[in-house]
Amino acid sequence: MIIHQSARPLSVTGHTNFTSTSPARESSLTCRRTDSNDPVDRTSVGRPQRRVRAHKPRLDPSTLRLLATSERIRVSSAKYPVVIPEATCVDLEGIRHLHTLGPSGTNLESAAHAWFQRQGTVGRVTLHESLETALEQVPETGEHALVARAVYPDLHKLTFSNLQRLTMVDSFLLPTHNMVYAGLTTTPRTAATHPAPSGLVPRGVERRIVLSNSQAALDCAEGTTDACITTIVAAKRHGLQILEDFGPVPMIFTIHRVEAK
Repeated sequence: MIIHQSARPLSVTGHTNFTSTSPARESSLTCRRTDSNDPVDRTSVGRPQRRVRAHKPRLDPSTLRLLATSERIRVSSAKYPVVIPEATCVDLEGIRHLHTLGPSGTNLESAAHAWFQRQGTVGRVTLHESLETALEQVPETGEHALVARAVYPDLHKLTFSNLQRLTMVDSFLLPTHNMVYAGLTTTPRTAATHPAPSGLVPRGVERRIVLSNSQAALDCAEGTTDACITTIVAAKRHGLQILEDFGPVPMIFTIHRVEAK
């Protein structure tokens, strides 16, 4: 990640953010350039306008710190000076093996393949019963990473319980497959579901919690439950009847590198 520096002061206009882009593009700190010697801004017809006062950024500097270096960028206004550590380029090219949730057909599997495509690299994707079990099996060589999503249950525990092993190195926004309510009958009494989308199960239907959307479809197809909340990909793969299609869901996916010993 590259942050451009300027000799002129930067005035934060409303808020400060980082833009997540593909590897071919650079992420940058969004600020408006102003000349500290000019008391006002002027329109194209030369009429003076009051300069909009800079607001205090809502994000704490520690929140914006990705990988701090000794160099710093000063983003300031007259009233609210803020020092933000410069984010350095994260070496993502060394990641050649992604581990995430299976069986095949999960949104996380799709996101893993999409991440390699965005990086322009070829890599391997291995599916596991859960991210927790995946972490137990992943070699600590620096070439492996876990793919999670923002709504993954207990992601906070997985992250903070493994601060010495896991480093969150990337995140990106990607729509999920269409999420569907599917089954073997139009009047289901039970439904298998992963904890994250369990709120999509209709009232009056008993929920059976499983480890993934694909596992929910598999359980339903085998008759363990009457219906399930799953992806449209998994539902079609197992020949399930679509009872309701909720469409794709915009989702944040995260990449957690397993550090080398």
